[in-house]
Amino acid sequence: MAIEFVCPYCDAQIRVPDKAAGKSGKCPRCVRKLMVPRVSAAMPAVTAAPPPQVAPGLPDFNAAPPPVPAAADDEIVFADAAPDVLPPPAPPAVNLAALPQVSTSVARKLKKRRRSFVWMIPVVFGLLLCGSLAFFYFPELLPARVTGELTATRMTFPDLEPVLIDKALLGGTDEEARSVLTDLENQPIPLISSLMQVQLRGTSRGLDVYVTAGADTMFYRVDLASNPSLQTWLEKHSADLEDVRERQLARAGKSFVPVTKGVQSGQTMIADLVGYRDTLALPALAGGLGYHVVARNKTQLYPCVYQQADQALYFLLPPGLSEFQIEGRAVSGSKISFPAKLTVRVAPDEVTVGPRKSEPKADAAKPAAEDTPKTDDEPSRELQDKPDPKGEKPDTKPSEKSES
Repeated sequence: MAIEFVCPYCDAQIRVPDKAAGKSGKCPRCVRKLMVPRVSAAMPAVTAAPPPQVAPGLPDFNAAPPPVPAAADDEIVFADAAPDVLPPPAPPAVNLAALPQVSTSVARKLKKRRRSFVWMIPVVFGLLLCGSLAFFYFPELLPARVTGELTATRMTFPDLEPVLIDKALLGGTDEEARSVLTDLENQPIPLISSLMQVQLRGTSRGLDVYVTAGADTMFYRVDLASNPSLQTWLEKHSADLEDVRERQLARAGKSFVPVTKGVQSGQTMIADLVGYRDTLALPALAGGLGYHVVARNKTQLYPCVYQQADQALYFLLPPGLSEFQIEGRAVSGSKISFPAKLTVRVAPDEVTVGPRKSEPKADAAKPAAEDTPKTDDEPSRELQDKPDPKGEKPDTKPSEKSES
């Protein structure tokens, strides 16, 4: 009768004779030292199954293990240990009650979140449907869009009325304003450049501003009424555009009388008046829309120099253009920007209206000016001295007041 037991280290099934009971030996598989159990503790005999047939060319795992070194006198060698390993023990049962449970409040929150995602689908679909209906059936509810093109006409000596800047906007006391405007009525301030000629002439009501073409430019009249989408946009935003322009006039006009009085008395430089062309004269001439747009010819930018209500804009551009663009410009303190870049087609014919009755004339005592169109990467230049482009001699005769 033999004793059969299982190696506690590698689960190998070992069979030894009865006389080996209580002795120690080494496992033929893991070579660990272990004690042979007594007969009472030994496992019942198990009839070994015949070894499976091994296909030719494959290793025979049922072959006898390699020879084991000789054991000591008190040890035995378990030579007939079966190579088959007993199946691994079944995994322990999981106690579901011992697992952490999700609290009821958390479960409710997760359930509510899932419900909220479900409701988002019809809400998003409804918004898309409403937007589509508004786009096709209620376009007046959407932001106004400016599209299309504009037409322009080249003009020689257009009859442009001067624009009045009220005396209340010019700063200084009433007495100072009256004195300065009287002097400017007799001797206007001409600001002349290659792009434009601007004249500031005093009146009893304020300051009249005139504009004529420079030596290198001519007038282009852009018809605004030919673009319905632009007219719709102007109906909505004209008041806001005008408000921005009027605030600019108030800021610049506040110092005009004190600075001009200082120039007339010789306390300040004549060049201090040059900046009023861009900060005071052009905002007065251009109107609300004109103050917010510029004309682009390739990389050159040109300011608007006159606006006739909502009917036309005037630009001073190089002669011979067949087309150019109008686009918005950044205006300090304005929350409105022109929302388009419109192409302007120029009519081939040129319209001659006739010379203006009163044109600005250069004065030797006043600064002549020269400027170039602005480019995208070049800031505006200060006006510089330049002779009268028409070849007229400057009026060097002092005024009657200066002679006195």
